[in-house]
Amino acid sequence: MTTHPTPTLLNTPPPFVVRVTALPTSALQVTRSPGTSAALGRAREHQDQLAHCARQLDLALHRQVGEATDQEQRRLLLRLKRRTAEKGWSAETLQRLGELAADLAPQADRHAAHLRQYHTLLGEGERLFEREMAEAAAAVREWSMNALIRAALLLSSPTLLADAERFWHAEPMSGKTRRQVLTSLTRYLVRAATKPTPFNRFTSMSAGEWRTGAALLDFNETWTAQVRQELNLQVRGALTSAPGRQDIPEPALEIHLNPTLITSPAQHVVLAVKGPVVRVRRNDRMDALIGAMRGGPLTFAALQQRLDPHPTPEDLWRDLQRLQGAGLLELLPPAGWQSGWLQDLDAVFSDFVNSLPDHRPGQMQHLQAQTQVTYTALDLGRLGWTPPERNLVFEDSGASDLRPVACADAWRPILDDLLLVQQAYSLAEGTLGNRLQFARWFCRRYGPGAQVPAVQVYQDVLVDGHPWAAEQRSFAWMSEAPAHLADGIRQVRRLLGGDGQGAVDRQALTACLGELPADLFSPSYAFYGQLLGGPAPSFVLNAVQLGFGRTQGRARWIMDARPGEVRTGRPLLDLTGEFHANINRHACARSRAVVLNGRATGDGDLSVLDLHLSVPSPTARPVLWSAALDRPVWGVPLGMLGARYLPPFYRFLTAMTVGGPLDPALPLLTPPPQDGAPSPRLQLGQVVLQRARWSVPGERLAGLTATADFRSALAVASAPWLQDLPAHVFLRQAQEGGFGKPVFADLASPLSWATLPRPTQGSVWCAEEALPDPLSPAAWGGQVQSVDGTHVTEFVVEPRYA
Repeated sequence: MTTHPTPTLLNTPPPFVVRVTALPTSALQVTRSPGTSAALGRAREHQDQLAHCARQLDLALHRQVGEATDQEQRRLLLRLKRRTAEKGWSAETLQRLGELAADLAPQADRHAAHLRQYHTLLGEGERLFEREMAEAAAAVREWSMNALIRAALLLSSPTLLADAERFWHAEPMSGKTRRQVLTSLTRYLVRAATKPTPFNRFTSMSAGEWRTGAALLDFNETWTAQVRQELNLQVRGALTSAPGRQDIPEPALEIHLNPTLITSPAQHVVLAVKGPVVRVRRNDRMDALIGAMRGGPLTFAALQQRLDPHPTPEDLWRDLQRLQGAGLLELLPPAGWQSGWLQDLDAVFSDFVNSLPDHRPGQMQHLQAQTQVTYTALDLGRLGWTPPERNLVFEDSGASDLRPVACADAWRPILDDLLLVQQAYSLAEGTLGNRLQFARWFCRRYGPGAQVPAVQVYQDVLVDGHPWAAEQRSFAWMSEAPAHLADGIRQVRRLLGGDGQGAVDRQALTACLGELPADLFSPSYAFYGQLLGGPAPSFVLNAVQLGFGRTQGRARWIMDARPGEVRTGRPLLDLTGEFHANINRHACARSRAVVLNGRATGDGDLSVLDLHLSVPSPTARPVLWSAALDRPVWGVPLGMLGARYLPPFYRFLTAMTVGGPLDPALPLLTPPPQDGAPSPRLQLGQVVLQRARWSVPGERLAGLTATADFRSALAVASAPWLQDLPAHVFLRQAQEGGFGKPVFADLASPLSWATLPRPTQGSVWCAEEALPDPLSPAAWGGQVQSVDGTHVTEFVVEPRYA
């Protein structure tokens, strides 16, 4: 396996991010002195650069927050909240905001140089006028206000909202700067309100964000009028310029910034129309709909029955969407119901459709939105997993025995399509938006049994959920991507489908990918990681770059497969975010223990995103716990070939393999190899209980890592004793009480030997096999290939004692 080192991070940062620091108060009190005209001229040039940097910061922050995942948003904005809620808006607080801006990406150094030079020239040229300093400080205050307001909008945080209100009234701000802040936020609200997304076909802002924005707009009545005026102009333009919609008359829309969206069961939600009523589209059906709703609030079912002729649920849903988009529709709770979490019209409609007695799976594939029951990525494992060559799923009943249950076959076609969609989707992800939550959205939107053709789902994401994409049915509106790019991606999708028997024309696929722009692809990384339990749990991650075609630093899907077909299991970890220096980005780099968005505590708990490795005591087996689901996660992958360590099935597996239960304190099922004798792989069917292992003296490794010379490494790598080892292994050095942290080694690449850690004389190393790639045809005898033709090895998590 050949690696391709590159300085590109796993999540490519934006091209510009600005470091903004607070201007010192003492610099406002300056006096003129002769002989500094040249320095004053340079200072003015850098002051212009400062204003330019502030504008770029506004764009960069908006893009970072707008494109980040929920996890990234919360981490970024909570950091802003902590750093701004401690004190008032002092110079120290502004300094913290500047540090936050610097954290957005490492490219801030280029702009920070202007700021450093600017402060240096302040000391040299004392003739910089107080007015110019005040304008520069006002630019920093304007950025701070915008950042805080956006944080309040995105988090719907009352604390941040109160901070923004205090800052708005307390900070000395000129009329010009105050108008600039108002204009900036107004444009932000307009962009957020009119940007279509696949999550909500008309607006990307939730009702909570609208309500927070409305409260924020109460600072100034003129501001509220300004926002409504600009929103009306933007929405009117979107309505009249939509493809195929030139016949829409220019409407006089009134946008309500705080609509009341109340959650209750679909059969009890009441739909009401609020005025003044303006027809969004002049036709008899819309007139009849508005007239029926004028008679009083109705449920969805009652409204459908009142209309004559009875419209189909899809047509009625589309008409109600137009009313909701124009601010003319609200959802009211019935008497006696309390308001709960926010839910929009899409969710109510989906619940209603799913409750119909004649509802067929896939009937509403274009229109189904997220249902009230949320299927997260981890829920897929609870819906059923079929071990290869067996048609049973073992479910932990809480008792001492295990009962087999039937597999949830309804999920099979969905997950098959999801694999192909995810492969084709990775091609467009680099330029058509950063949708890091695509998998979760897919599982939420399409419940069990929904037969969703992959190409339709993919095109739905590609056009970014335009408001009329569902109505056009053909998904032909591709204005966000050039026609040749869309055709090329569709061709890739067809090639990934194979010839109907699972075979993929690799040569044709490679030729098709070669015609697409190179900037569509981001570096591809394979992840080898191990979660080590014990009194001090740690998480070890090795990353290997394998070229291009798989996007960003995320754990992908563990595969269950039979020959000639692809079966996706559930994902174990969804590692979104930037790993930066916490990852070993070379094939055999020195491994390190990292904590990703989590913490290691003294009581033996390791938190990795939503999942926690709980080790109650040094003698207990580790348990992987999901905080979001509030229950353990069954089925922790142990290797690349569908290998699993299954905590609730432990008694069953050990009884089938070694004849009886083992001491749970033992870290391995069999003792480690001695005197070079190999320990074979131990497995039950396709479930690998323990990897094959070899004992390697440190003297042999020392000869390999002594030099980086290619000829020497090639000669040593061809040594006979290496022929007994697989190409990919984990090397762990023997220590007192066990073995050290694993390091991934590629024995097939002689050049990679130079990056291995230096073994000491007399040391003993344990080589454990890295199980085959799930996408490799040799693994199952199938015809599965990855998008770019390489074999990308997926994520491995292994709870073991160090």
